[in-house]
Amino acid sequence: MRQIAADAGISLGTLFFHCPTKERLLFDALMDSLRELCDALQLRLQVAGSTWRERLAEAFALHIEFSARQAFGTTFSAVDMLNLTPEHRAEYIALRASYERQFRELIRWGIAAGEFRPVDAKLASFALLGVGQTVGRWFRADGALTPDQIAAEYIDLIFNGLSVTHLERDESGVRLRS
Repeated sequence: MRQIAADAGISLGTLFFHCPTKERLLFDALMDSLRELCDALQLRLQVAGSTWRERLAEAFALHIEFSARQAFGTTFSAVDMLNLTPEHRAEYIALRASYERQFRELIRWGIAAGEFRPVDAKLASFALLGVGQTVGRWFRADGALTPDQIAAEYIDLIFNGLSVTHLERDESGVRLRS
């Protein structure tokens, strides 16, 4: 707490006045970050294109850009979650679930509209979110790519894949070229 106060340029007493415990400081920082992300998602979706593909691409781009710029709020791990009280953990998980649900719904609506092939929307959303979150672990502001460039590359990779040929699974799970 002393280091946090020093980094913020305030006294330890002032920090404790605003935030009485380390757990509360962690919770407040996480919730502020997640609320900011949720609000930004709503704004992005309001200006996104009319297709589900465009909407999902905007949501994914935001997730990647936010993860790169504010890694702390998006790279919070299950181990770190143990540092929250059960009440704070439940509140954080509920807000995070709401955010994740929006990605699942974008995928489900895209499937229903015939824009995406039928996939497990929950698994697909977790894949997108996980890929985006890892950016916060390795991104450096002085690196070769900006967050926007990384988002564009990842969107191309997710939506277009690596292969020039289409692969499918047969009933045994073996991949076949078609």
